[in-house]
Amino acid sequence: MRNIRTELAPASCNASIFANQPLQTSPCQGRLKNFPPDKGWLRGVGLRGCCVLALIIACQSAMAETSTPALSYTEIKVQLARVEIQQGVSFDDAVESLKLRANQYNLKFVGANPLYKEIEALTGKPAKRMEIFNFCDGLTAQQMIAANPLMISFMPCRIALVEDAQGKRWIVSMMMDKEMIRALPDETRKNAERIMSAMKDMMLAASSGDL
Repeated sequence: MRNIRTELAPASCNASIFANQPLQTSPCQGRLKNFPPDKGWLRGVGLRGCCVLALIIACQSAMAETSTPALSYTEIKVQLARVEIQQGVSFDDAVESLKLRANQYNLKFVGANPLYKEIEALTGKPAKRMEIFNFCDGLTAQQMIAANPLMISFMPCRIALVEDAQGKRWIVSMMMDKEMIRALPDETRKNAERIMSAMKDMMLAASSGDL
């Protein structure tokens, strides 16, 4: 042992030690039972692991940003039509006339929203009458949606009866965008125009109480 120590210079001894010591790439390396000794291909694995982890996190963040849904908008022009319910015509008479005229045009009554009842239930007080009535021609609706899915935003056809602050009673409806209607295929466009014409006549019939 004494001879070996005298033969090795301090510098060569240090070089020999560092050349044979495993590279500690992790604080846990060498502390676990049967942990494999470090090899040349393992050197720097800790740094590479950190880089890969950072890349994965960056990719996940980018994917999260691109997968976030966003609203898109289409500008249209609509007309709001209204007509006053004539004197001597009750609210219920106007509703009955509206439904009867819709039946003449094969527009199916598909439901009503008595908004004033909800207001009364919430406030416990009487509310001015306001109701929304829904009508639909299913086959025409199918044609319109097939041509332009955005047409569903006008469905079902809605006509509202409402009493304003001055006690006047109105029949109100939103007409479909004319440009969107003109862009429909010929047969579908004609059916859509027929529905629009029917809605206008329904409003006028309801305003005068015609049967």
